[in-house]
Amino acid sequence: MIAVNNNLHQTFSREQWATLNKLENRSLHATELEKLKNIHQSISLAEVYAIYLPLASLINNYCNSTKKKPFILSITGSVSAGKSTSSQILQILLSSFPEPKNIALINTDGFLYPNATLEEKGIMNRKGFPESYDTVRLIQFLTEIKTGNSNVKAPLYSHELYDVIPDHQIHIHPSPDILILEGLHLLKPKTKNPKTKKWNTISDFLDFSIYIDAEEESLIDWFLVRFMSLRTAALQDPNSYFHIFSQKSEEECINMAKNTWHSINGKNLHEHILPTRQHANLILHKNSKHSVNEVTLLMVND
Repeated sequence: MIAVNNNLHQTFSREQWATLNKLENRSLHATELEKLKNIHQSISLAEVYAIYLPLASLINNYCNSTKKKPFILSITGSVSAGKSTSSQILQILLSSFPEPKNIALINTDGFLYPNATLEEKGIMNRKGFPESYDTVRLIQFLTEIKTGNSNVKAPLYSHELYDVIPDHQIHIHPSPDILILEGLHLLKPKTKNPKTKKWNTISDFLDFSIYIDAEEESLIDWFLVRFMSLRTAALQDPNSYFHIFSQKSEEECINMAKNTWHSINGKNLHEHILPTRQHANLILHKNSKHSVNEVTLLMVND
């Protein structure tokens, strides 16, 4: 087993981290391989074996040792860092251990205020910033999860529509063994009120947290690729938010995407997301090819 020690602070190179899987001696089954193939073309099986299998083993062992249920695992980092892909990979791997677990995955984009509300509040240009989320609703959701509610609902977001989908919800039933929570603003310091014992921030609910890190130049490149991919997919779909860009040239769209990064996503990263990196339990640092080249285990809290 991969040992989990309190107050551990250690950085592993990719090669060092990959050797941890040999301790577990885990291999992928055909069903896992098939599911992994459908996630994202940028993720190779070599990446899964070197990075995600040891990580899944670490989380599984920690989950078993703490005996917390539901166990909440958070995955955060910048826009375009690859949070969704990493979350889906871990969901597949954590579901495949000998002791079966029910793994739920929730993206906090669903807790953004609808675009109409953002317009009313005058903060549409700050979509993705902390104030654009219905944090009260998100904390209520996490409270229901933590207290073992067997039928919890979460709102659903569409990147194609660029909005929360009205009257659509994800039903989490039964109560999961592990909830993977993916989003931008998950690691603000804990502020549980010692008198009321109530949770005041999202991080109060987290049992293990992962921050996906990369140089900003890489993040910008990946954001441009994703933006143009959504534009291409929307060319024949007039219902897509990105269909409005079909009448613009590729150069115009790239310039608009760059402006969006520097005026919104980059500011959000430096002002609100990056400062919370130090509060993560584990940091996955990626190179320009979306491949993890370093893993830092910062801490494991009781």
